[in-house]
Amino acid sequence: MRIKQTRLRALVIGAVASAALAGIGAAANGAIITGYTVIGNGNGTASVSILDNSIIITGKDFTGLGPIDITFTTENSGGTNTYIVGEGISNTVIPPITWTDFHEELGIGTDGNFSIDNTLVNFTPPNSNSNFATMQLQPYTIDMSQGSVTNGNTLSVAFDLTVPDQAANTFTLRQYPTVPEPASLGLLGLGALGLLARRRRA
Repeated sequence: MRIKQTRLRALVIGAVASAALAGIGAAANGAIITGYTVIGNGNGTASVSILDNSIIITGKDFTGLGPIDITFTTENSGGTNTYIVGEGISNTVIPPITWTDFHEELGIGTDGNFSIDNTLVNFTPPNSNSNFATMQLQPYTIDMSQGSVTNGNTLSVAFDLTVPDQAANTFTLRQYPTVPEPASLGLLGLGALGLLARRRRA
């Protein structure tokens, strides 16, 4: 089991997560994920494959800067199961822009009805990613920073989810990128104009 988990994470970090689709996982002995729904909110698409206790999320192409929600349904089975999650997340935002950090959240609901923390499902280590030096993992949030994903490139992410029996029988994985705030971009632009003016005067 540990060999298979290590192999999955290595593939996710080394290439797009779709490379890890074959031969992974073992029979679940706790709460079981039985299905999913992708809500792109006009910000992109995603494909999900559930293989025993592994979840592979591929083809996650962000064309906008808002969140993509994936709502999973579960079946209570008298326990808690750990799922290994591997993702390939592409920055295809139009117009092109670089992401300066990336965020994942667990909760219930979608769109404007999403509520963080209201689920028994938790993020758990080990966790890793391909682009950011800092990856802060909390039970309901993952925040990646100190790096970037330029337009046309892919972020690979791996983490575990603990999924216990729960009354709601659904939970949502929300993900979204961050770019420099407009005010920061404005300051950078003013700074560049100032340098240009000084050069002209010189």
